[in-house]
Amino acid sequence: MRADHFQRLLVDAGHPLAESSVVLDFGCGKAGLVRAFSEAEFNAFGCDFAFEMSEQTDQMRALDESPYRIPFDDDSFDCVVSDQVFEHIQDYGVALREIRRVLRPGGASLNIFPPRYSLREPHIFVPFATVMQSRLWLSLWARLGIRNDFQQGKNSREVTDLNATFLADHTTYYGRRKLLTQAREIFPDARLLELETLATRPGRCARQLYALSCHAPVLARIWSETRGRTLLLA
Repeated sequence: MRADHFQRLLVDAGHPLAESSVVLDFGCGKAGLVRAFSEAEFNAFGCDFAFEMSEQTDQMRALDESPYRIPFDDDSFDCVVSDQVFEHIQDYGVALREIRRVLRPGGASLNIFPPRYSLREPHIFVPFATVMQSRLWLSLWARLGIRNDFQQGKNSREVTDLNATFLADHTTYYGRRKLLTQAREIFPDARLLELETLATRPGRCARQLYALSCHAPVLARIWSETRGRTLLLA
C-alpha cells in the first residue's frame, strides 16, 4: 500500500513511474518499501546506514559515512524515494547533491517526512517538540510520563537527557521557507506537494478537506505544515 501511495503522488505530480523504472529507497531501514516496490514489479534498491539494516546485498547497500556517499553509480535511478528520513538529515546540501548524482536525467525524488509544526514529535512523542526543545519543556512531559518504547522504566531526568540529545543530534526540522531554499539550491524546481498529498489521502474527511483546499489552497498548506510534508525534487 505504501508503494501505491508513492506511485499515486508521482502521477499527480507529473512524474509517473514507467514499468521499467529503477527505484531507490533512500533510508530503507528493514527494506519494507523496497519489497513493496519489487512486488509492484519495479527494479527496486535500498540504502541506509549499516546499523539500520537487517541485511546487506547488491540490492541493499550501506551508506558510506566518511565521506558521505550513496553507494550507487551516477545516473543509476529513475526515482529516489524516502519515507520518514528527511527529518534526520543533518546536512541537506550533501544529501541532496548525492540524490541528484544518482538520479538519471529527467528523474525525480519524492520524500515524505514530518513537518516543523507537528502537533507531536513522532519519535519521542513530546507535543510540539519539533519547535519547543528546551530542557524545561522536555522535562515537563517526562515528568508527566511521556515515554517512547525505548524509554520505559527510565526516570524523568534520564528521559529528558535522552530526548534533548536525540533532538539536537538526530533531527532537523526546517521551516517551509528554509527547507525550499535549501532544496532549490540543488533542485531548482523543488516543491512541496500539498493539494496532491491531500488528494491521495483515504477517508471522507480527507476528501472534504481536499475539496475545500481546491478553493482555499491555504488549507492544504496548513495541513502540510502540521501533519506531513511531501517534497518533490525534480
